[in-house]
Amino acid sequence: MDALPGNTPDPTPLAGQTIVVTRAAEQADSFCRRLEQLGAKAISHPVIRILPPESWLDLDRVLGRIEQFDWLVFVSTNSVRFLIDRLVDIHGSLEKLKNRKIAAIGKSTADQLMRFGNVDVDLVPPFANSLSLGEALTATAIGQRVLIARADRRTTTLTDVLLEAKIEFEELIAYQSRDVESVDLEVAKRISDNLVDWITITSGAIARSTIRVFGEDVRKAKLVSISPGTSAVLRELGFEPDAEAETYDMNGMVEAIRQYRIRGM
Repeated sequence: MDALPGNTPDPTPLAGQTIVVTRAAEQADSFCRRLEQLGAKAISHPVIRILPPESWLDLDRVLGRIEQFDWLVFVSTNSVRFLIDRLVDIHGSLEKLKNRKIAAIGKSTADQLMRFGNVDVDLVPPFANSLSLGEALTATAIGQRVLIARADRRTTTLTDVLLEAKIEFEELIAYQSRDVESVDLEVAKRISDNLVDWITITSGAIARSTIRVFGEDVRKAKLVSISPGTSAVLRELGFEPDAEAETYDMNGMVEAIRQYRIRGM
């Protein structure tokens, strides 16, 4: 159906907006490009770094007995990247994933898995958060063994749900998340001088590191949060998000900003 006159969607709904993207460097580029396609000026300032595990020894040992698990659970795109790459490096293929059921915390993580071509994702929860993932596993994994691939820093929401359901699980550190040690003074000055409209907050760890890096000047911009869990961390830190994604991914954050502007807030 053709758009009615005057109802043509605006191809640049974020025009005039300056947005600081705080994701890790290797994840920021695609988000920045998307924001710029929609008319925004995107500035990348990672507040965390994503690194391999301090040692591959523990991960390699678990991968060597991965057949013992019924479910392999990925809680981020980074957990996919590091675990799958390591599995291929050691064993030359993804054959060891055969007959394992795969769960992904959300669509982005599922999409990352399916890029490998021969990985089927069996479970994606209705909401991209640890609680929803835990509840979905509780409904399907009773009596089965679960392996969770995660960062060295994490919340206990997922494991609390599994413990309550008496589901047997192990956690595997697939990568490290570290706060950045320095601030880009030019970006910090832009925020301080009220020249930034939005700062993106895409995890609890990023919320904490953003406040540590930029301090009270964060209040001079608007905060867009990727999920209720991330918003809760911001509130714990004393910062109220101005917008929150309804779908917990980058497109959801874009839509949250767009809706905020439509409402004229």
